[in-house]
Amino acid sequence: MKPYKIYRNLRNKCFSVLKYDEEKKGYRLCAHITRAILTDVVTKVSEPQRERVIKDKQKNVHAFIMARYYLPIQEDRHIQPSQEIYYNPYQQNHFTIGKGGKPFQYCEFALLDNSKAFII
Repeated sequence: MKPYKIYRNLRNKCFSVLKYDEEKKGYRLCAHITRAILTDVVTKVSEPQRERVIKDKQKNVHAFIMARYYLPIQEDRHIQPSQEIYYNPYQQNHFTIGKGGKPFQYCEFALLDNSKAFII
């Protein structure tokens, strides 16, 4: 099974979830979420697309959080995150733990909340 690709949707102020479609051999939009728990989390940045963002100074989807599963959760459910997963294409070519922190590689569980991602 291919993982879900999740990116921050700046226009709709939420996260967009892409699921791999075996029949069409590609990722397709399957949901918009504002808050969710993710499992087996890794990140992916397309370097050619990142360079295009820097050159054109125009945002485009080029960085994803990949997760094996996701579970939307209610706003009233309290979950204590530990550290923020951060990405800024103008400052680095990878996700980090916090602003300017060490590179983020993997975590077992993550929380998406308020247009941000956190390790839990």
